[in-house]
Amino acid sequence: MDASQYLFYGLGQIAYSVAIADGKVQKEERARLYEMVKEGFREMGGNMSYTEIIFAIEDKDRINDGVFLYEQGMRNLEMGKHKFTPELKEGFLALLEEIADAFDDTEASEANLLTRFKKDVETL
Repeated sequence: MDASQYLFYGLGQIAYSVAIADGKVQKEERARLYEMVKEGFREMGGNMSYTEIIFAIEDKDRINDGVFLYEQGMRNLEMGKHKFTPELKEGFLALLEEIADAFDDTEASEANLLTRFKKDVETL
């Protein structure tokens, strides 16, 4: 994988960790991810298919450890950090917020991951 692919692969892992933070991935959360793709997230220069694939893989493998997925995602973001522009950081955060808000209100566990993400990306 190249640096950009690591970024979007990591985004998928972190997005899944946010989606599963409240216990399971809701249909609305998955739909929100695809909606963001359709609305032009690809214009940010990434390959969103990596992010979409992560949701399918994690569903199949039934990985429900959001902390593990978050940490794996951050490692992948670290591997692509020289391509992680302020615009991408902003777009990634917006996507994660959309996923958290997709099903009812943002749960405390989801809000905690979003806060952690904001802090963690400052160092990249």
